[in-house]
Amino acid sequence: MLTSSTWQEAKSGEIDLRGDRDATHASVTAVLQFLLTDHFDAAGDLQLALSVRSLADRFCIAELGQSADMALKYMLTEENVLTLLSQLLDSGSEAEEACWQMLENNKGLLLRQELALDELVVQHPKLAKRLILLGQKSPRCGKFRW
Repeated sequence: MLTSSTWQEAKSGEIDLRGDRDATHASVTAVLQFLLTDHFDAAGDLQLALSVRSLADRFCIAELGQSADMALKYMLTEENVLTLLSQLLDSGSEAEEACWQMLENNKGLLLRQELALDELVVQHPKLAKRLILLGQKSPRCGKFRW
């Protein structure tokens, strides 16, 4: 990264992560550990896996991104599906696809997440729109399509 003449880091000779919310002690340690060992273990920590995935994407470490994505896919639950989707929307990742599959296979899930939907509409309107469109594609089930 520091040898490329087009990147800011090459010009300054440093990588400044102070303003990066994904660059926590744990996530940077995980990235460095992966570079040394080719191994990533999120140890069930959803936020760590999301942060590492983001850093891997930013620094073009495809294998680490895939490892983090697999960890996210296996940590996916009904309780965190909307959180994951809000972070992974339009990433094209396997974890994002697993989130959409979970929602498509279980239409009542969104109704059980009603409290989270208020915050989601405000903070992630693009995702809210996609969820509404997903509901419109569902077969009719009584009065509502969910």
